[in-house]
Amino acid sequence: MPIINTLSGTGSPIDYRKTSSGYQVKWGSTSFSFTNTQVEQLLTDYFQDPKVLYPLGADMVNPTPGGMGEYLKNRIRRFTPRHASAIAAILVNDENQLSFKTIGNAIYLRKTLSNV
Repeated sequence: MPIINTLSGTGSPIDYRKTSSGYQVKWGSTSFSFTNTQVEQLLTDYFQDPKVLYPLGADMVNPTPGGMGEYLKNRIRRFTPRHASAIAAILVNDENQLSFKTIGNAIYLRKTLSNV
């Protein structure tokens, strides 16, 4: 399994394995999977405009309104805002489907142009 860090570079390393149906992830004491269908939903429903920077918003208590964490919590209900940290890192590092930019303490994401 590849091992990567979150986009902030803090926290537990993320171990993941790509499968034909999606990803198996171990992140600290958390294990979960997410499917290719969920990735596609995220890329088409949330990251609609590749020119726009979207907030990661992965805080468990106060996820950024309109952020990826809030989207996951509300639209793919088995995930919490915290899952956004691991999923975003995988989609940036493994799949190059997202790129990211840090502005102050906040992390912003956008769909890469090759995935438009």
